[in-house]
Amino acid sequence: TRPTARRRARPASVRTGLAHGISRCRHIGESCGWCTGCHGTYCQVWLPTHGLHRDGQHPDCRNFPARRGLGHRVAQCLDTICRRRRIWFWRRDWYCHRQDACAWACRCGAIDHLQISDSWFGADQAPMIRLPPYGRGQRIGLFGGSFNPAHRGHYMVALYALKALKLDWVWWLVSPQNPLKDPAITDEYGKRLAYTRRIASHPRFVVTDIEKQMHTRYTEETLETLKQLAPDAQFVWIMGADSLASLHRWHHWLDIADLVPMAVLARPGYSIKALRGLAATRLAARRMGTPSTVVNAKLLPAWTFITMPLRKESSTAIRKRRKTTA
Repeated sequence: TRPTARRRARPASVRTGLAHGISRCRHIGESCGWCTGCHGTYCQVWLPTHGLHRDGQHPDCRNFPARRGLGHRVAQCLDTICRRRRIWFWRRDWYCHRQDACAWACRCGAIDHLQISDSWFGADQAPMIRLPPYGRGQRIGLFGGSFNPAHRGHYMVALYALKALKLDWVWWLVSPQNPLKDPAITDEYGKRLAYTRRIASHPRFVVTDIEKQMHTRYTEETLETLKQLAPDAQFVWIMGADSLASLHRWHHWLDIADLVPMAVLARPGYSIKALRGLAATRLAARRMGTPSTVVNAKLLPAWTFITMPLRKESSTAIRKRRKTTA
């Protein structure tokens, strides 16, 4: 038998394994660098599936709980978690785009030092955004609106866009609040979301609350964030002619046209007005005749107008009818 080689005792100063590969959290007294007045406590990193959170020493911050057996090395579990579920924050993947780590312990710039201020996200809100399922390179129509309430006319607009643009999916983006509409007449978000899911009964339709997850107020912000989260998807913005007629009132409406192609569908009483409006006149040179090619447009802005059978349903008329019957 071969003699067993004796393992040399490793000096105490040489650190290996998880304790060396992932740095420890900052000691008490060191500033986190993300928030004002924080003295060594970690700001919030919300990982809902693991529940690693509790109130910290500073009212504006949160830190990791001292798990049993980990002592002060509680930050060492974060890198493993991020490998399984990437953390998206402020339109960046903080695992793929992390900075190169230093060679010594307590290094800066690595994923385990991700610190998020509570002032940016509320204490009960997660920076991780749940996108609907999709495949790489698929054509996805984004159909946004208040849907207050959704009706059969919305369904037909989405259906005609699905066929004319040859889309794989249509995502219905239910907005928490339209900045151009009165909040007093807007129904509760949960009710609007549930009723929209009843109306959008189609295997290629997905009703999502992604705008509420993003905490975005304007369409331009939503589109920019979506392009960051899903760079391998082909998005196209779907809207009715009534929205095109008032597009020039939207926040940074020219940036919307520069972000994704747009498909405008006919609506009763708005088609002629929309095509003669300010937005259509400004973008007249970028109008495309064939609807199916607008999704693959390499040069933006690009938009198309799709004719369809006009329907009389209107959210305003439905609200008035509900009010009179109540």
